[in-house]
Amino acid sequence: MNRNDVLSGLVIAVTTLSLTSCSGAPSSGDIKKAVMAQVDLANQQAKQIGGQFVSDAMLTKVNSVKKLDCTAEKDSAAYDCDVEIDTTSAYGGGKKVGRMRFIKASDGWQITGR
Repeated sequence: MNRNDVLSGLVIAVTTLSLTSCSGAPSSGDIKKAVMAQVDLANQQAKQIGGQFVSDAMLTKVNSVKKLDCTAEKDSAAYDCDVEIDTTSAYGGGKKVGRMRFIKASDGWQITGR
């Protein structure tokens, strides 16, 4: 095997890996990042609306996010994912399982509505 064959193999391997990482369902890390972004936004909005009456103890804290399963939507770039989220909040919390819809935006995966 000569040097050009090795370089060609490396180029093909890197290209394949970069293409496969751009497609497919969101990873557990992608889902956690999207959930955290939504919760952070909701907490910011609660503080803006409630002002000094909203303490940090009243805000939602995400303890864990677990991807259970994802399925691709037909004729769409979106994925429906079953997710388990464990939260702590003054208004409730605990582990809840739900279905969330994700779509890949230019800055990463985002939770979307229907």
